[in-house]
Amino acid sequence: MQRGWGLAALAVALATGAVYGPTVMGYPVQDDFGVLALLSSKPASYFPRWFVSTWMDGIWGYTPDEVRPFPALSYQLTTAAGVTNTFANHALNIALHVANGWLVLLASGRVPHRLAR
Repeated sequence: MQRGWGLAALAVALATGAVYGPTVMGYPVQDDFGVLALLSSKPASYFPRWFVSTWMDGIWGYTPDEVRPFPALSYQLTTAAGVTNTFANHALNIALHVANGWLVLLASGRVPHRLAR
């Protein structure tokens, strides 16, 4: 890696933490409790089903036209400490934002070099 990548990666992590860090102690709002309760009650074997069906099991009285296996899995995993304990969910989301920032940083460092050829 080129010199300065570590500093850039640290800057991305700090900027992401500054923006999203205040949410870490946030509390669920509106329908979040129902969604978290539903997904926390599912067994781990339910994950493959979310690739081909809705993740909400008709809790709103209709079937949304969406397939969201990874958000469902993240809610399922992070509610292990309890539906109202949302620290793990927010911490996971902040970590994913940092990782995505690093991926953008890596991609941005490679694109100009490839275009210059």
